[in-house]
Amino acid sequence: MTTALDGIKVVDVSGIGAYASMILGDFGAQVTRVSAVPGTRRGVAPVSGPGLIGAASRLGRTAGLSTHRGNRDIAVNLKTDDGRAIVQSLAKDADVFLESFRPGVCDRLGVGYAELSALNPRLVYASLTGYGQTGPYRDKPGHDLNYIAMGGALGFFFGEGGRPFIPLNILADFAGGGLYTCLGICMALLARDRTGRGQHVDMAMSDGVLSLLTATLMDKFEHNEDVEHRKYFLNGGVPHYDTYRCADDRWISVACLETHFYANLCHAMGLEEFLDAQFTEERYPALREALSDRFASKPRDEWVAALETFDVCVAPVLEQGEIADHPHIRARGTITEVDSPAGPKTQVGVGPKLSETPGSPGAEGPSPGQHTDEILRGLGFDAVAIARLRQAGAVG
Repeated sequence: MTTALDGIKVVDVSGIGAYASMILGDFGAQVTRVSAVPGTRRGVAPVSGPGLIGAASRLGRTAGLSTHRGNRDIAVNLKTDDGRAIVQSLAKDADVFLESFRPGVCDRLGVGYAELSALNPRLVYASLTGYGQTGPYRDKPGHDLNYIAMGGALGFFFGEGGRPFIPLNILADFAGGGLYTCLGICMALLARDRTGRGQHVDMAMSDGVLSLLTATLMDKFEHNEDVEHRKYFLNGGVPHYDTYRCADDRWISVACLETHFYANLCHAMGLEEFLDAQFTEERYPALREALSDRFASKPRDEWVAALETFDVCVAPVLEQGEIADHPHIRARGTITEVDSPAGPKTQVGVGPKLSETPGSPGAEGPSPGQHTDEILRGLGFDAVAIARLRQAGAVG
């Protein structure tokens, strides 16, 4: 079956852009990942063993095997003339070039937008950085936490004592970064069909995070009123849009905003005395206490099953160990198995479900340089030339 991006060639020299290229690859793009030759790029050294640092290192390696799935991988030293020439050759035949260096680095390495678009005017060149190619912060280093702070999202998450609560790195690295980069690339490819030319996609993760706050900030700009924690309909300010602990210490989410869903909730929970309290703030404390007491009387899954016939907006708060085996998620194919040298491995599957050109995850991501010889042969290098490049440190 044809996939949406059949025939699209992607060269990915990024680190944090892997989620974008993973989505492109899931929908048929041929992704060639350019890894650094070991020892030529600064970074956090892999750490094994127990503890926080070891766990973080393992998480990084596992994420790489997932987000690099279906890729081919060539290890290149971009600080060498031969290495630069190899990447330029790859870009000359590509549709998309994705990088995540600090602004100006690719220019100095000879693989910037000006250089590569001169070689290939149809190239869509995507730069994914923390703060973008322009502005006072363009050269500042950072990580996901910094970008969600600058993008405004961190200021909406508060924990104990008013301290900002740190979510996982899904808001900047993945949503504001990788997902928005993928969107920008696809729009640039569509524009190329009309104009015949590629363009530069400048994606700042902090911009993406800020964009995700569109609805919330529009209200702020309109009324000049700060959003307060647990004060509004959509942030836990009302008892019928909240989470509740059940008898087995698991949690259930309740989101009965519409009047008919709210009425169904009251009937389902035997709380008909609150039917007229949906918009009466003075009764919210009593309603919240009543819902808390009811949900605390049974295990979570019993409540989910009992409420299924009442047409109410409830769902279990799935714990980490439950996600992969939940029947709905399995039925949707959003958890799947991919091929790996050790046998099938469980991974998150494809998000968008296209009826005519569906996506399909490729095999587990390769190790750095796994396809170096194969890719070089495709560029016209013979065995002697490849050996010379490897001896000179241009490839690994």
